[in-house]
Amino acid sequence: MAVSGTNCGSVSLSWSKYPANSIYHKITIYRSATGVNGYYDRVGEVAGSENTFNHKGIFEPNLNYYYKVKTNFGSYDYDLYSNIVYTSTTKCASPQNLIVISQACGSIILNWDNYASNPDLTGYRVYKSTSGINGKYNLIGSINANQNNFEDQGSGTEFEVNKIYFYKVVANFNGTESEFSNTASGSFACPIPSITTISQQFCDKIVVNWAAVGGGQIINYLIYRSNTEYGNYVNIGYVQSNQFSYSDNYFFPNKTYYYKIKAVYGNNINSEYSAPKIGYSNCEKVTGVKFTENSCGKIGLEWNPINIPNLSAYYVYRIITVNNYDRYYQVGVVDINSHTFTDTGNLPDMYDSEKTFISGINYKYVVAGKVGNIITPYSDIIETSFTCEQPTNLTATSTCGSISLFWADLPANINETGFEIFRSETGENGLYIKVLDIPANTLAGTDT
Repeated sequence: MAVSGTNCGSVSLSWSKYPANSIYHKITIYRSATGVNGYYDRVGEVAGSENTFNHKGIFEPNLNYYYKVKTNFGSYDYDLYSNIVYTSTTKCASPQNLIVISQACGSIILNWDNYASNPDLTGYRVYKSTSGINGKYNLIGSINANQNNFEDQGSGTEFEVNKIYFYKVVANFNGTESEFSNTASGSFACPIPSITTISQQFCDKIVVNWAAVGGGQIINYLIYRSNTEYGNYVNIGYVQSNQFSYSDNYFFPNKTYYYKIKAVYGNNINSEYSAPKIGYSNCEKVTGVKFTENSCGKIGLEWNPINIPNLSAYYVYRIITVNNYDRYYQVGVVDINSHTFTDTGNLPDMYDSEKTFISGINYKYVVAGKVGNIITPYSDIIETSFTCEQPTNLTATSTCGSISLFWADLPANINETGFEIFRSETGENGLYIKVLDIPANTLAGTDT
């Protein structure tokens, strides 16, 4: 047996051929990578009539490999080994002249010299570093031996515009990889959309408009907003690639905002921000709010109508100060064709101390308009109070176990709904606790 040829990924063996009428049924090939007396692995098998074998596999360059073959007679397996031969392989040739031939939005194309004429070449593997020329190179793709270019569309990591990426390629010879090729680098930029106008700056919407951009397959546009020109821009929405405007409907009225947009290309690649554009919502506030009534248990208001597109209602708020903090409670929703409201004081969702009117307490009010998702600026605050007719001529008579109370009738124009009787056991200026509820138009009660 002899070595008839070597390559970086294969070793060719040959031996004397047996006669055609030989009783040898098969020949098994063994290899040792640990010396002439080392352990031999079975690496192949051919018919008894063959006298050559090409061993393809993973080889370490400059390491001696030892081979021997064994013949098999029929169903019997005898230890009849050939002589031992050895050889070593050279390093596999690295791909040469790796270059970047195209840098487009979301795409970097590589090219190198092809080794397709090498029979042991099985393909190429492409590696990329995102952390500099000396960074870690990760496998991003494998291609066939008859190809010598590769398009990176963000494989292994999301592309970033204007970032430099570094590439290397290895050739694969039956599982044995060559050393890395030279390094090539590339980057790309995607067309940036440009905001053309901020239009329809109404109370309930600010419309951002931009021009269409090309240079790649756009998936959608992202819209960003900030309270200041150089502040933090937050994504507030997106539209499809065939739309070139966005209506912002969630903001505080009469406030300045700044807008930017990005284009999103294939593989989730974002363009850089557009230049900022300023927008402003112009909301008219309700004016002329005044009181029309402040009788016992009733406070009436009226105001001037406002002329705002898409106005749907007026909201009336009562302001109650708790622990030096003003709390705004919506007490009424009024149709846009009406400009008056009467507050009767009943708000069951408030605390007990706040949900009903109290005579002699000052109450503050504001009115605002409802436009889409927006509440217009509050009107100026107005403030009033009211007094209620109080019972008079209260007298009491006592008997064993009860005290009877009597009082004078209220004027006819007072529509009371009842009376409440309070009692103190700690003196005239002590703590009074309610002990009786008396129906309206009743002028006596008994505390037992």
